Amino acid sequence: MRKQKQTIFCKAVFILLLALFATESLAVINSISVNSNKKNLIIGSPNTITVTWKVSVTDSNTPIKGAIYALSNTGSYTAGTTTVGSQNTQIGDSIEKTTNPQSQTFTLTETISVPATVLFQAQQLGISSIQYRRDFTDSDKGAGTGILNLALAGSSSAGGGTSPVIGTTSAATLDVNRNSMRFSDQSLIKVTQTGETVNAEAEINYTGTGLFEGVWEVARPETTRGTSVFSTIKRVSQFLSSRNVITFKIKNLPTDALGFYIVRFRILSPAVSISQPAIRYVVQTESLKNKTVKPGSLNPLTPAEFSLLNKATEFTWDAVTGAKAYQLEFYANKIPVVMSLQLKQGMNTKDGPVTGVLVPATKTK
Repeated sequence: MRKQKQTIFCKAVFILLLALFATESLAVINSISVNSNKKNLIIGSPNTITVTWKVSVTDSNTPIKGAIYALSNTGSYTAGTTTVGSQNTQIGDSIEKTTNPQSQTFTLTETISVPATVLFQAQQLGISSIQYRRDFTDSDKGAGTGILNLALAGSSSAGGGTSPVIGTTSAATLDVNRNSMRFSDQSLIKVTQTGETVNAEAEINYTGTGLFEGVWEVARPETTRGTSVFSTIKRVSQFLSSRNVITFKIKNLPTDALGFYIVRFRILSPAVSISQPAIRYVVQTESLKNKTVKPGSLNPLTPAEFSLLNKATEFTWDAVTGAKAYQLEFYANKIPVVMSLQLKQGMNTKDGPVTGVLVPATKTK
């Protein structure tokens, strides 16, 4: 009798295990696709985007009961491999299950406002695109990730999909070897007043042919005293032929606020290894602009007088109390050389400087 009870108990346990295996969950996320009404983000401007996700789920659970759903609790922004922000909103949908197996594609729409801090961090990292990611779960806790690629200021790497695309370039045969900037009057430093017209140009030297993309950016006085924050004012996209030199121009740079501005023309495509220069201008009042101001004296520390200069030469000087900025100018004087020693002569400035830079008073080198 005891043996028969043990047999009956074992059979009952075996039947229970079969029932558990028979109801094992079999829901899976088949695919996730994504699209949006905007693929390019402009640094310094509001970026509100409508994003549409399509999540395909198949549920093979038995018995037929309950609901099929797709759910995402949060989204995140990444620049390369770095997470630079999050979107703490939940999206999802469900439907009552009526057949087995049953497949359903959920269309989930959300409107997001990409934080300015996200774009600033991506810009500081030198990344040309960011990704907006969402992790989805189904009715059986299965997981899948969707990624929306968004380009910064006209980069060609935007698009939807399930894997990130970073720095895609459509100009495979184009190579840029020089980016030279100046104001329209050929100066490198400019002092102007509010309301005056300031124009600039960038001369690009290149080889080959292909699609060129660049962006004009300006840092305003509110940020140039610390870490300069650049805002996009104009985008450029042009197919370049074999002319080898092209000049891009920008008109009516901002002069609405007093202070120190930095303008640059940043090349987005093709990828470049050359330096991307910037030029500076100062906006001041009419009374200051017309007033002759005698430059203060400056005590240079390095390099020593009549030193030979090279790429590693560092210019340093003592700080001047009350200074607002320092202006360094370089002149193309032809100084006679006798037995490899330069003869000391007075500086001839009649032809004006060949280059120069305006340095904030917070720096002494």
